[in-house]
Amino acid sequence: MLKKIRVILAIIVVILSMYALLTDQTAYLISYLMVLLAGLSLVMGLEEFKKTRNSVLGYVFIGTALLCLSSVGDLFLIIIQK
Repeated sequence: MLKKIRVILAIIVVILSMYALLTDQTAYLISYLMVLLAGLSLVMGLEEFKKTRNSVLGYVFIGTALLCLSSVGDLFLIIIQK
C-alpha cells in the first residue's frame, strides 16, 4: 500500500513540476509541490521503518518531511502578510 502511495505521489510531483516549468507558474505551485514532496518523504520514511526498525534513513526521510512542511508554513505566512 505504501508503495502505491509513493508511486502516485511521485507521478503527481513530476507532472506538477513539468506543468510549472512549461507555464512559468512556479511561484503559484511551489507550496503545493513542497507539501507533496513532504508527503513523499514521509511515505518513504515509513517504508524504511517497515523494512528495518532502527533505520537511520527512515529518520532522515521523516526529518526531511518535517523540514519541507515547516518551510511551507513559512511560505504561507509570507503570502498572508502581503
